[in-house]
Amino acid sequence: RVVLSLACSASWALNGRLVMLLISRCGETYENGTQPVRAAAQAAASQTLTAFYEECQEIIQQQLKHKNSGSSAEMVYNKTSAVACFNEAIPVMQYIISRLEEMKTFPKSNDTAVYLLECLLTLVNTLPQSVHTNTHFTT
Repeated sequence: RVVLSLACSASWALNGRLVMLLISRCGETYENGTQPVRAAAQAAASQTLTAFYEECQEIIQQQLKHKNSGSSAEMVYNKTSAVACFNEAIPVMQYIISRLEEMKTFPKSNDTAVYLLECLLTLVNTLPQSVHTNTHFTT
């Protein structure tokens, strides 16, 4: 409940590292929990991913909104922060995929694979189309 509450909190500042930590903790809870606990763990992981990447989208929207106003230094800062935010999507995706790869070596419950695939689906669905077309993201 605490993690789900934090994931839905607007005042919580997320970064890629925290997202991976929460995915890991929710995954552990998912593996060992009852059905209601599993549902809460999945919801917390999905909410965390969604909140983080919606925050990234807001940064880009602010950048576009203020594109013609302010100094060029502000525009460079905004562009850099937006790129840096979406660059954090790549390590999160790599983390989820590496966890799926680990399951080949150390087989666990298929339920864990479902959890990780659901996280991956949430991540991909949350990212805007501009990220999907980025060459770093598609290779």
